[in-house]
Amino acid sequence: MRDPTSELSDRLTNGEAPVLDQPAPSIPPNFEDLGTSSPPIGMDVLVLTATPVERDAVLRRLRPLADRDRVLRAFLGAQTYYVGNIGSVSVALTMCRAGSQPRDGSLLATFEAIQQFHPRAVVAVGMAFGGYPAKLHIGDVLVSTHVIPYEPSRQQDGGGVHRGGEHDAGQLLLNRFREAAGWQFIRSDGYACRVHEGRILSGEKLVDSLASKTKLFADHQEAIGGEMEGSGIYAAAERNGITEWIVVKAVCDWADGTKHKQYQPLAAEAAASLLEHVFSPIGVLSGLPPFKPRGDQVATTGPSIDNKSYQDGIRNQLLVIRSEAARMEGHATSLNAGFYHNYWDQYISVKFNPLLLEGAFAQVLAAITHHSVLVSDLNELRSVAAAADSEIDRVFQRGALVVEQLRPLVLRVLNSASHVVSGVNRILGPTR
Repeated sequence: MRDPTSELSDRLTNGEAPVLDQPAPSIPPNFEDLGTSSPPIGMDVLVLTATPVERDAVLRRLRPLADRDRVLRAFLGAQTYYVGNIGSVSVALTMCRAGSQPRDGSLLATFEAIQQFHPRAVVAVGMAFGGYPAKLHIGDVLVSTHVIPYEPSRQQDGGGVHRGGEHDAGQLLLNRFREAAGWQFIRSDGYACRVHEGRILSGEKLVDSLASKTKLFADHQEAIGGEMEGSGIYAAAERNGITEWIVVKAVCDWADGTKHKQYQPLAAEAAASLLEHVFSPIGVLSGLPPFKPRGDQVATTGPSIDNKSYQDGIRNQLLVIRSEAARMEGHATSLNAGFYHNYWDQYISVKFNPLLLEGAFAQVLAAITHHSVLVSDLNELRSVAAAADSEIDRVFQRGALVVEQLRPLVLRVLNSASHVVSGVNRILGPTR
């Protein structure tokens, strides 16, 4: 009778090694460097990559924000960020070093990025090793239902005991990637890559040993693959109160002693392609909760209004609110003048963006909870924004644009935003 370990080892190796043409990369976008300007906040998603190949695959899919001509690039602290849209989703993209624990690893890089951009979700995108070759192909995308940090353990006589637990990926994000109907990514040999959801191992080791891989899967036989950054992003996200996070990485090797870089560009492109597909529909992430600072990060009574860094932060976030309201007014004016002729362009142009405002609302409210008038004004603005968004949808469902129905709502939004900005200015001084 064969040793069970030997049988498991046989199941974990001899994966396919197809001869494939490399994907032809498109030209990455031009950037608008922010310099000393403050970056946008309240992004929908923070996207984390760990290699230039992964970063560039996502970057090629990044498009400018609605009010910008180019993708934004920001140099903040020790990190470089790229800000734009992928499909209908606003994204801040950054790159860490491989692993979770190094100084520049995913744990600290994710934590710092969350502080900068207040995203509502975090996604790690890139490359992974595949678990069981009989079930997977190069380029297949692994989507985490759970992440299993395999490093924490108790070492004792008779062997180690795993103590890292397993951590659930975000419910909404998992649903969206699970429902990625219509996604296609075809390798040069004609194979259509597939999506596999399951448990993903995450640790500090770059695994390229069949013996090491067998030992890992002996403890976690239900895993579908492994990578090095997931345990850091889940820890940083949940530490900041973000429950919506997920790992989306495509198979580039088998971690069985045959590792090479040949399939890394294809795997990175496959994962980024799935990300773009999932993020494309309007409203796909509208159910994400807003970013809210945790109670142990912001005092329950609100930070001191005399604290200059918080004053500047509040000003910047109110500018986001005011800018979005002004954008709506400009588009409504153009609609009144008949400048828009394409039906879909009309819809996109007047669609209010309360999601952009949610991150601003959360931080401003946290900072001024002891100023009841401003809190009331902010809540009024949120209510009016939601009403405008709902009314625009209702109008377009009837198949006709009735500008006069939208105009009063837009003016209410502007009036509410003006009250908020004026109220904060009375406390903080004029916005610079």
